[in-house]
Amino acid sequence: MGTVIPVYSSTDYQFFKLHELPEKYLDECAELLSDEWSSKNPAGRRRILQSSSNDLPIHFALVEITSREAHGHIKLCRCLNNEYTFYAESVCVAKKVRGRGLGRIIMSFTERYIREHLAGNRICLQTLDAQGFYENIGYKKCTPVQFTKLVLAT
Repeated sequence: MGTVIPVYSSTDYQFFKLHELPEKYLDECAELLSDEWSSKNPAGRRRILQSSSNDLPIHFALVEITSREAHGHIKLCRCLNNEYTFYAESVCVAKKVRGRGLGRIIMSFTERYIREHLAGNRICLQTLDAQGFYENIGYKKCTPVQFTKLVLAT
């Protein structure tokens, strides 16, 4: 992958800012998102992914070290009127690798990034089909956004 340095790493995966990666990862994440939300327009998804920047919104890719394939994605932006709260969207794990704890890794790395790089303390998201997953990793229902979690340093 050249000289791109991951934000975080685990034994098998690296977490990268998508805008720092080669174009192939933009395409892989666009396909991932299109597969998840039944879009026949990966090119449109790709344009959205190109908005990633250090100034937010920022897209992250979870890349398997061995295969060098993107197996996960998350988009992070700041919530309006609250500099310490961030909104996560388009959280996705490739269907072929689900059930391996990658969603948990993506959320853990994202929470850590919010604490360490953005001085944030809360993450919000909305889901219809993954409520149990988020509850299992410590998220609580709230309104109008469905789930939130404090990500204070431990």
